[in-house]
Amino acid sequence: GRIAIAVDTSGSIDESLLNRFAAEIAAVLEKTEPLLRLIVCDADVHQIYDLSGREGAELLRGFKFRGGGGTDFRPAITEAAKWKPDLLIYLTDLEGDAGDDPAFPVLWAVPEGKAAAPWGKIIELS
Repeated sequence: GRIAIAVDTSGSIDESLLNRFAAEIAAVLEKTEPLLRLIVCDADVHQIYDLSGREGAELLRGFKFRGGGGTDFRPAITEAAKWKPDLLIYLTDLEGDAGDDPAFPVLWAVPEGKAAAPWGKIIELS
């Protein structure tokens, strides 16, 4: 399937959480080998990459995410919608404006204890 993964790189996300996010994305690539679009966003989209399989997972080793500003989930959701994904996974701490529920399923992957989302489903990263 087509999976979009958005990574929140706002100022509230520290380096250790970004590394955790990269490891989660690599695991998705290695286990399922989907067609994957990576969208890096704080209040604006900064990077977009199409990844697949083990080569994509290797690219994430030492990957430098751009961002560090405020948080707005809408630009990444809009960017994902252009690609028409079967699913959007948003790696975030949920501190931002989400706007309206898009026409595709959204899974919020969040640190433990951040389990309130405006819509979609939540998985907690333990």
